Amino acid sequence: MKGRISLCLALLLSLLVAPAASAHTVLIGSNPTAGATVSQLPESIVLKFANPLLTLGSSSINRVQVVDPMGMTITSPDNIVKGSILSNVLQPSMVMSGIYKVTFRVAAQDGHVLNGSFSFDVGDRKKASSSIKVPTSGSVMFHAFANGKGVLDGVGSPNDTASGSFTINFGNDSFCYQIYTTVKDLTAAHVHAASQKNMTISDEIFFPLQLSGVNSKSAVCQKEDGASLATLAANAKDYVFMLHSKKYPDGDVAGALKK
Repeated sequence: MKGRISLCLALLLSLLVAPAASAHTVLIGSNPTAGATVSQLPESIVLKFANPLLTLGSSSINRVQVVDPMGMTITSPDNIVKGSILSNVLQPSMVMSGIYKVTFRVAAQDGHVLNGSFSFDVGDRKKASSSIKVPTSGSVMFHAFANGKGVLDGVGSPNDTASGSFTINFGNDSFCYQIYTTVKDLTAAHVHAASQKNMTISDEIFFPLQLSGVNSKSAVCQKEDGASLATLAANAKDYVFMLHSKKYPDGDVAGALKK
């Protein structure tokens, strides 16, 4: 009984002291990469999230599972969390070619739960290249309208709205934006995949946005990796921009990017 009380107190304390800006997290990378084809099964699965994960002693609140092509679970009972990294050693009874399914369930530091999934392929089968050519010049422009209904797996604000204009400039690998919103207690802004379900390589992208670009008279620009910018330009419909607030730390408003 005393152990349960201590666990509850630890959880309550972690929720109280967790900063609002770290309330929301998304998967931003993995090894193997989502949707990739690898020649050999790796020794472990590694997931990287945008923010540190919540840990409560030995309680396994963050889990990743890998299932082989025959439907057998090959991950161990031990899920290892180091900051924003979740990993697990693979223990297959036999190694085979085919599609391996990855599912995960993690908790952000405010206790918000994120579920997601993706797959990767093991074998020598040839696939069309998923790489995207990065332009050396030119620009791509997007716009978006955001409201509480755009917040997936969460409860957004019923009244707040936001609009944004975004420009990718491949000449200098910059991402520029202006955002206008009615949100008063803004804590963070991001561009990330609209869904963490059935992810592919093109989903693994995450841009934190500067709050100085919100309700600003001029655009704010930041340098980003050229490949990430090209991926965003080619898959804009799969991404949203989201604003977080003190009242709605998991997402106040969100809206899909449109060219």
